[in-house]
Amino acid sequence: MPESDQRDFYQQDGWGIRHVLTFRAVLLDRERNVLLVPYKKTAWLGFPGGKVKYGEIRDGANMLSEGASEPLKREILEETGYEIKDEKGACLGVYEIAVINAGDMVETHYFSPVFLYLVEKFGRLFDEVRVVNIHDHIPGPLFPDARVILSYLLESLKTGKSEIGSPVWLNGREALTFQLSPRMGLLMRSKW
Repeated sequence: MPESDQRDFYQQDGWGIRHVLTFRAVLLDRERNVLLVPYKKTAWLGFPGGKVKYGEIRDGANMLSEGASEPLKREILEETGYEIKDEKGACLGVYEIAVINAGDMVETHYFSPVFLYLVEKFGRLFDEVRVVNIHDHIPGPLFPDARVILSYLLESLKTGKSEIGSPVWLNGREALTFQLSPRMGLLMRSKW
């Protein structure tokens, strides 16, 4: 892939605001274990995934199904060491998170489809990957999107009601707001 195609894909919406499409993956095994990964060598944990590259955007691709495959498989392998081969992913839903970075005065809105992959066995993973059971204590701190995803997944498993393959808004169409700097954490946002 040419170097220009390896850049993260952003849509700029005026000064200081941009939008990005990013994917998250829940890899779930038979014992109800999932994989959590640290964010850039911090203690904050979340699900594997990441931004789409310019070279991964395909005209006419449905990013809630087959269009997600290439970038999501790449991110899972890069972050966990686990390679998606024959497992089929299905979209659980989509969430929006607004990330504020006071250092560069930019607000980035991430629209994130979340895909569920049922995995037989994880095998060898990178050392920093955490394998946790969703019915046990979940280590933290967790990114807000990881909390939303886990809550939805637990409720779906408990009630037997799931809309997998028919995506829903996981955070009720209200963006979660998270600050990266000067100190990472969830922000409260008031409606105007």
